[in-house]
Amino acid sequence: MSLKLKSALSIFSGVLLSICVSGHAHANWLVDEARWHVSAHGQMACLECHGDVTGKPHPNPAAVDRRPGAAFHPDLCGGCHDSVLSEIEQGRHGGQALTPGQEYERCLACHDPHTQLRVSEAGAYDPARPLESQCGACHEPRERLPALASADEACMQCHRAFEPGAVGAAAHSRALCLACHGPEGAARGAMPAAAPAALDLTPEGFYPHREIDCRVCHPQAARYEHAAQKPGDCRSCHVRHDEALLHDAHLAVGCEACHLNQVLPRRQRETKEIGWQRLSGAPGRLHQMKLPGGEDSCRRCHYSANALGAAAMMLPAKSFLCLPCHAATLGLSDATTLGALALFAVGLVLSLSFWLSGAIPGVDATGYFRKSAWILVETAKALFSAKIFGIAKNFMLEGLLQVKLYRQSRSRWLIHGLIVWPIFLRFTWGAAALLGSLWAPGRDWPWVLLNKNHPVHGIFFDATGLMILAGAVLAVLRRAAGASARLPSLPRHDHLASGLLGAIVVVGFVLEGMRIAMTGYPPGSAYAFIGDALSRFFFGVAGLQEIYGYVWYAHALLTGVFVAYLPFSRMFHILLAPVLTAVNAADRRHAGEGG
Repeated sequence: MSLKLKSALSIFSGVLLSICVSGHAHANWLVDEARWHVSAHGQMACLECHGDVTGKPHPNPAAVDRRPGAAFHPDLCGGCHDSVLSEIEQGRHGGQALTPGQEYERCLACHDPHTQLRVSEAGAYDPARPLESQCGACHEPRERLPALASADEACMQCHRAFEPGAVGAAAHSRALCLACHGPEGAARGAMPAAAPAALDLTPEGFYPHREIDCRVCHPQAARYEHAAQKPGDCRSCHVRHDEALLHDAHLAVGCEACHLNQVLPRRQRETKEIGWQRLSGAPGRLHQMKLPGGEDSCRRCHYSANALGAAAMMLPAKSFLCLPCHAATLGLSDATTLGALALFAVGLVLSLSFWLSGAIPGVDATGYFRKSAWILVETAKALFSAKIFGIAKNFMLEGLLQVKLYRQSRSRWLIHGLIVWPIFLRFTWGAAALLGSLWAPGRDWPWVLLNKNHPVHGIFFDATGLMILAGAVLAVLRRAAGASARLPSLPRHDHLASGLLGAIVVVGFVLEGMRIAMTGYPPGSAYAFIGDALSRFFFGVAGLQEIYGYVWYAHALLTGVFVAYLPFSRMFHILLAPVLTAVNAADRRHAGEGG
């Protein structure tokens, strides 16, 4: 034996042993004909190893749930490989010492009998190259494989593996699966009583995936220990719902928990995610995947004393009003939002009426409509001119950094900054999360921004919430200390608005603590340091699911009251700053043209 071949054998044996230790090989009853043909067993008849398979249809349902070691065991393989068994008994295999304490009772822990190459061909075979390009290492190249013997072809009619997406692959997979899982299989007792009920194949029981390969959703379905198979991830084919439909509260809910028929959602102990469990004795309509209409679908999770961490009452999605502080939707359908916006609009109209009651210097315009039109036109001209750069600069310096206020009163500048900056940062975060979920649902970053249990999310929102609360408290304390002198061109502090803002933040922290406690302290939630600390007060509290909804509505109502009051408050100048910057630019532009 040449040195080169010895080296190749040594490497190949090492690869086999590493596979053995990791246990990557598994028994599979779908056979790749090309790989089988070039394998060590490719010239053998199927019945030489599967002599116990008699009659059709087969197998006994109990047979497909055998452990891999029961399907191919040392006694079966030892009929031809008796020298290997003797070698293993001596503590060696493949020319290498076996790992102490490692059990080598199952040949399938390391070797796939349908694809295992001859060890003597290891030198000619290069695992880095495609299999089909290497046939010439041992065989004269041919356009097609030799025809199988009639007995083997009869086996391959059912057991031939198709590449996913190949012509006939879906039909072949369905025919094989439905031999047991279809009505005929159920009628002849092809499935044990503990197995899922037979699939409903009638037009009334139509299911949306009936035309695709079963292995797309059940990628391990053709392997032994059949009953222990896990379904595939729906997101391998489907993207997540956007924030408008999904909402950040449902990020930990599996697709099947909502979309499968006749299942119960179940919280997984380790991950805290919501999975599903089949209803006991349910008929075979699991695959219909028809989402129940109305509130019926929500009632799967939202009911009294549930163990899922869901609120008992159905809560509306966070609306447009929530966007300045949260990742939210653009919805305007709930009563709180509509009422708050209606009052906000009334206040805005009254404020505009007051502002437009006076004359505009240098402008011959009378009436509310003509004055408003002039302001809009001139503002648009300023925004779509070279002055946009100056407007942006003024917005950054005066609107966000508040340089003018800093020169007048550093204490008041700090209070304003503690309120304005976190809200601006939160708004940017929430808008990016919403738009990302709409425009890039297949990317990971939108869901990181939406995930409340992500460490960065928890730290960011608790820290910014604490800043807003500090700003509101300092504003009240400053007034109580007598530092209430009015600064030129600036309104006095509005302590009602500050109090409402502080109350919103406090209730928000309480909600966060309740959520963490209800959901069983999911991984990463501890980084929301204030919410995590408050959650300790709610741990084990009975009826928390019922209480949560009322606290949530308290938070929403406080937000609605704040928005409705904003046009009447002195804090309204925060929203007006960008508008006034543009209007002043337009006014300067008009004055410059007149001069």
